[in-house]
Amino acid sequence: MVPLTEEERRVDAYLQERGKKTLPLWSELPDIDLYMDQLTSLVNRYMGYTTKERMLTASMVNNYVKMKVMPAPVKKKYGREHLMYLIVICILKQVMPLSSVEVVLRDALERTTPGQFYESVRLLYQAAFKEAVDVAEYMIEQGNMSVSMTLALALKAHAEQALAQEILELCP
Repeated sequence: MVPLTEEERRVDAYLQERGKKTLPLWSELPDIDLYMDQLTSLVNRYMGYTTKERMLTASMVNNYVKMKVMPAPVKKKYGREHLMYLIVICILKQVMPLSSVEVVLRDALERTTPGQFYESVRLLYQAAFKEAVDVAEYMIEQGNMSVSMTLALALKAHAEQALAQEILELCP
């Protein structure tokens, strides 16, 4: 096996760390009510958002409530269930329209409890990151760095996004 370049080592170290990415357990989500600024701060931390372009804002939360994608706060306070909604919304809105996110949430929560649904999402999220890291590590092993790895991951993401949307449309 050919030794890794400095760039490959740096990317491999990054991949090792990202492969461990997970969301907090349901039981680790605060069971106390939060105000809006606490809520957005916590969701941004859980999601690893550090740039303004990706951060969850109060106006976004208010829009999700107005659009009935998530329940309204109780006396301007948000609980564990609201955190679950926002975490799932933040993940899914990256790959599907908000109307589809609302359908997924509504359907799932008709079939199970918020805690069970969240734990399912958490495990699938962790597995998806591990699978993506496996693809990227394979690309390094094959000597396909940077652009080829980015292309492979982007094409995989596109294919999965297209399938998810098409299946959602097939099964209203």
